[in-house]
Order: sequence, then structure tokens, then C-alpha cells
Amino acid sequence: MSLLRFDAAGCISDEWGIQPAQTNALAATLLGMRNEWTQHPSAPFFRWPENQFSAYLADRTDSELGRVFKVANGLHDHIDAVVVIGTGDVTLGVKAMRDACSDPYHNELSRAARGSKPRMYFAGDRFDNDATASLIHRITEGGYGDSPAEKRWAIVVIDPVGQTPETAVALRQFVSVLERSLGGEADAWLPRLLIPITSANSRLDRLAAEIGCQQVFSVPPELGNLSDDLFRVLSPVGLLPAAMLGLDCVKLLEGAAAINDHFIATDYADNLVLKQVAVEHVISKHRGHPTAETNVWVDALKTAARWRDRLNQATTPSHGKLINHITVDQDRQDRLVVGKSRRDQDHLNAIGDQTLTTLNRNAIQAANDQPKDGRHPTTQTIFPTVDTFVLGQWFQMSMIARALRHELSLKT
Repeated sequence: MSLLRFDAAGCISDEWGIQPAQTNALAATLLGMRNEWTQHPSAPFFRWPENQFSAYLADRTDSELGRVFKVANGLHDHIDAVVVIGTGDVTLGVKAMRDACSDPYHNELSRAARGSKPRMYFAGDRFDNDATASLIHRITEGGYGDSPAEKRWAIVVIDPVGQTPETAVALRQFVSVLERSLGGEADAWLPRLLIPITSANSRLDRLAAEIGCQQVFSVPPELGNLSDDLFRVLSPVGLLPAAMLGLDCVKLLEGAAAINDHFIATDYADNLVLKQVAVEHVISKHRGHPTAETNVWVDALKTAARWRDRLNQATTPSHGKLINHITVDQDRQDRLVVGKSRRDQDHLNAIGDQTLTTLNRNAIQAANDQPKDGRHPTTQTIFPTVDTFVLGQWFQMSMIARALRHELSLKT
């Protein structure tokens, strides 16, 4: 299976004062850092994909991933929607997976067209009265049919610390609505339809015990001390909602593990992660910490790009910009042509046989060919396609690169 690719030709040139020798000069330092990671991983997320998958192969029932599949597969026939409650950073990875790998109009499809996978909504990021009221109204309206499942919904609440005010308030409101909607069946169904992901002995954990929740997922201890919720995307924080959407979580973890293998075994010259870190470090050092901006050429990846931008959010003063284009080689749908029409007032018949993919690639090239005074140094990350395997690569590559950049800045 293909890996992501990284192209820095748009910033390594005389035009921007950056030469290959400058990035190559970091090879020894970065390779040394890689060796340290291999022997004594300092980042707790690094081996999480392999460890989680190995635990699943050893015990497909009671392992964390096995429990994720048990909950997701066990609810598909009984619910038609799920409300994921959590702050923006906690749920951003879930939104990235949904937007990249589900039908973009998933929530609008009939239950049959969704393969009985639930509609998914989000709450608990802020104290927003109108958004909360509107979602309560929508969720209580039920699905698009009259079956019992289409009148029933679930809650996944994600709160690593277990006492985030916005999350706690939203949870109280939606649990109340869910309990009322279940009527006389509340005692039987509420413990099954409320699935918390939190830390042991937190307020949320104690609430789950009081309700008698059948499944409570813990934030992995090795990920519990991370200051950034975005690093938990490949734990149950991201995997449980993804599994409820029917996404291939095994491929997601395999993609992350593939990046680990590539990072460890590939020479510096061809190492996707090390070259990216080197280029961005040199650009930052020699061009005054430019603001990194992402230009996404495929709608499905916009939220995945926003997740990475949040992960890399700078706190230092910046000067200028570094644009990272995100492109995709292979479309998932049959390619559409512009089409020819007897009404050609828009003069598009001349390109009527061209595909939207061709026009997209021409636009990317035009953006790179702008005059120097109207453009900025650029890099390009190329997705071979958009699926869970490649998205797992994206998450893991971004997290490793973020951690390495931090370590490299301290060393240099």
C-alpha cells in the first residue's frame, strides 16, 4: 500500500535562500534523535498503534479495540444517531475521520443508504444556547423512518480529565433529553446508550458508575499526561466514534504503524518525516518563523488539515507564510467532465471534455507558478488516495513531526 509523499521543491531554492545543504546538515542530529526514539520512545503516542493492535490480536473480546468493536457493532441495529460530546480539540480528530472517510452527506442519507450506521452530531465545545437547543430539537425528531431504532440515539462523551465545564453541562442536558425519550425503557437502555471515555475516578467516571454504564473507556494511562488532546486521536477517543460510523479502524492503526516503520527504517534522504521536520526547521530559522498555512485542494481533507494546524499552532511571533498544499492522486468517485452544452455563453465548451481532476491539478500548478512577489515558499503533501489507511499515516506523521520539531528546537 502506498505512503504519503512530501515535496519541498517549492521552498528549497535560491529564490527563498534555502539550499539542500542546509537541510542535509541536520541529518546527523535528526538520525540521532530517531535512534533515541527507537530505543527509548519519549513520546507515549509513538508505539500506541502497534501496541493497541497487538492487544487486539491477543484478545479480540476484552482488549480496548475489541471492546470498541463490541460497542459499535452492538448498537448499529438499535440506534439511528449518536451525539459526541467533547471540546473542540477532543472531537476534531473524529470530525476529520468522518469528513475524510464517510459520505460527505452521511447524515442526510436514509438508514438503508448508511448501512444502519448512525448519524453523528457534536456538542459540548462551548456554552452555545442556540446550537444546543437546535441539536436537541433535531435529535428528538428521530430518523427518516418509523422503526424503533430510528427513534433511539446514543451519547459518546469524551472528557479526559472528567470535569471540563462545557462538556459536563452539555452531558447533563443531553442525558436528560435521552432519558425522557426512552420513557419506561430508560432503566434498561440508558446504561447501554451512554458511553463515557474518561480518566479513572474522575467526576465523569463516578457519574457513569451511578448510572450503571455498561461500557466505560479509560483514557490510556500513557496518554493521560499529554497536554494536547489532539495526540489522543488514535486511542478510543477517536476510534470509538470512527467505529460507530463503520470506518476501518484496523486500517487506521495499520497506516499509523506503517509510518512508524518508515520513520525507523528509511534513510534520511527518503524519510518522509525527517525531511519534513528538517525543511520546516530550516524555513523557520532562516525566514523568521513564517506562519504555516494549509491549502487543501480536496474538501474531504479540510478537517484533517485543520486538525494538523491546531496540532502545530505556533506561539512565537511570525514573519511571512509557508504554504503547505495538500493534494490527492486518486479520486474515489468516477471522474466528472465539465460537459458541453448548447448554451455556451460561459465559453466552457472549449474545455468541455476536461475532467474536474484535470482542472484541479491545473489550478495547483498555477498557484505554484505565481510571480515571486505574489507568492510564498510552499511544500506539498500528496495523499495517494483518501481512506483510513492513509489517514492513519497522516495522524501519526503529524504527531511525530510535531514532537521532533519541539525536541530539535531545544537541541539547536
